Amino acid sequence: MSCGHGGPHVVRTATYARTLTGHTDWVTSVAFSPDGKVLAAAGNEVACMWTLE
Repeated sequence: MSCGHGGPHVVRTATYARTLTGHTDWVTSVAFSPDGKVLAAAGNEVACMWTLE
C-alpha cells in the first residue's frame, strides 16, 4: 500500500484502495495486525485503527 497525492493505492495492482479517515496530520508509523484484518497508524500524538474487512 502506498499513500500520497490522490489517496492510498495497492502497489501490486496500482488500484485505489479506499480513504481511511482519522488523521489530520503526518502519519509516522503504520502496522498490520498478524491476521491482516486491522491496520493501525500513528503520528502527531494520535493513533488510529481500522478494520479492513
